[in-house]
Formats: sequence, C-alpha cells, structure tokens
Amino acid sequence: MSLSHKRIYLAGPALFAVIAASAMALSQAAPAGASPMSASAKPRVSFSFKKVRISTSQRPAIQYTSANLPSGSKLALQRQFGTARVWKNVVLLKGSSGSARAPKVQMGRYKYRIRAYRNARTVVLSSTRLLYSFGRVPLTNICNDANTNSNVTMNAANGCQTQTVQVNGMVFTYLIRDAPQAPPNYNQDITFGVNTTCRSATFQFSMDNNAQPSDTANIELVQSRSDPQTKSVGSGQIAYAFFHFDGGPWDLDLSDTNFDWEYVNGHLSCWSASGLR
Repeated sequence: MSLSHKRIYLAGPALFAVIAASAMALSQAAPAGASPMSASAKPRVSFSFKKVRISTSQRPAIQYTSANLPSGSKLALQRQFGTARVWKNVVLLKGSSGSARAPKVQMGRYKYRIRAYRNARTVVLSSTRLLYSFGRVPLTNICNDANTNSNVTMNAANGCQTQTVQVNGMVFTYLIRDAPQAPPNYNQDITFGVNTTCRSATFQFSMDNNAQPSDTANIELVQSRSDPQTKSVGSGQIAYAFFHFDGGPWDLDLSDTNFDWEYVNGHLSCWSASGLR
C-alpha cells in the first residue's frame, strides 16, 4: 500500500472518533429536554376558594399549589384583620399543594392570601382573594336603613313597627302592613335604591281574617338587572316567598285583589348587617 493510501485509510477512523467524542461531549453539556430557564424559574404560589360565598356556619375551603420554592420553605394561609389591615396566619398548610379549611368567620367580606416563607423570611406571596360570609339579617334592619340612608324608603302604613294579627286561628307577627292596589298595579313598600350585599330573602306574608275567601295577595321583588319574582297567597293562609338578589337596587311591591290589609315579615341573607355596601 502506498504511503498516500495509508494516510487516507488511517485518517478516516481517527476523524470519525473525534466527531463521535465531540457529539458525546455536547450531549452531556445540554441534556435532552432541559430548559435553559429552569435554574432561574421564579417561586410561585396560588390558591382559590371552593366557594367564594359561604354562610357564617361554614368553614372556608381552599385548593392551593406552589412551585420552584427553595428547600425548607413553608406555606401559611393568611387573613387580613382589623381596620389596620394586619395580615395574620390562620392555617399552616401541609405540603407544596393540596386542600385545607380555614376557621369560620362572622358576616362580612374578607381578604386572604398565602405566604411562602423560609427561616421567617418571605419567599413569595400569592395574589389576594376575597371571601364573602353571609348571615341572617332581619327585615327590621332594612327599616332602620330608611332612617339613616336617603336611598332607602319604607312606605308601610304602620311605620315598620312589629305587631300581630290573627290569620285563621294563627297569630302572625308582622313588620309591614299595607292595603295595596289590585293587580296588575302594585304599591312600592320598600325602595332600596342602592347596591346591596344581600343574595336572597325569605318573606312571610298574609291577609287578615276580614279578607274574602276568593281574595288573593301578591308580593313581588323587582330589580334592575333581573326579571320580577312574584308569589301569591290566598285568604286565611300564611305563605313564604324566597327571592334572589342580583346585587343591585331593588323594590318590594305588594298588591291584592280587594284592597285588603296585607302583612309582611321576613329576613335576608347578606354579608353586611344593613344590607348596604
């Protein structure tokens, strides 16, 4: 074999070995699937309420997740307290993700967040989320609003005073009394002219024993962003009307077929004791 042919024959395997070694080095320096940003990924934590509107008898329930936290980090659900808006721990969370329940809260609107911390120093904070806790508000409170807020008016004939009336052998305690117009006309007995914190109301209503057997009384909730909700009751009966609020202004209207006295009482479910925002 000539010298030139020997050089070509020997150079081929040697060159292949050099290329293979270089490829292996590159593959070890940049593993398949590795992200160039993984080393600098920011720590994060987030959560959500299973229900953002609960009753005062329920405990708030959350789902939470976290990622890229330093080793040894801990998580705590916090709530804002007082007029100074101080953040305090309410639940120490277990693990980097999961579910948990917080203590019950009174009627109101509350701010929550999750704090991730390590060695008493904050690593990252989640976004804040609102929780609404609803409680029972007597209709009397709406009557009191009319004394302090010009946007609320009560047109009851008895001035919103608690009294009783006999209905077919039963004593009915009422707060509103009116002898309204016949349908399709109505008397506006409550005008709540501002947004409300209430989500529902349960009204009890009736006519007294002087009503004729064929007479019918009606109660109606009218709102700016929802269809009217109406309930009727016959003579000698006490009925319940369950209505939903859309959060805006509302009117409570009464009517009956024979200008009978109509009587109303009830309560609302709200996150403020006045029903006012």
